[in-house]
Amino acid sequence: MAESLKAAITSLPDDSAGAFVFLGDMPRVPPAVALALAEVLGADRLAAAPSFDGRRGHPVLFAATLFPGLLALSGDKGAASVLVGLGETLVLVPAPDDGVLFDVDRPQDVG
Repeated sequence: MAESLKAAITSLPDDSAGAFVFLGDMPRVPPAVALALAEVLGADRLAAAPSFDGRRGHPVLFAATLFPGLLALSGDKGAASVLVGLGETLVLVPAPDDGVLFDVDRPQDVG
């Protein structure tokens, strides 16, 4: 996972303000979520993620100032460790449904 994140970040233009991290096994993310996350990211907000039923979901939008932390990841680790300790600079945006939590791990997960 870390290598995929690093490849994505290094492929971005130098003037990118941030990057979304969408997970390929989460097919029901509501389309409006991305815009809602982009609208809240700002100077004092370094990351944004949707939440539903009290749980943080996906995708996550990372400000460019967090890119060094993403580039330092290794192994089969995702970006969650970068989010740890962000406190109020991680903004949770209410999602319209549980698509931000629904992930597919087995064939029977889709119906």
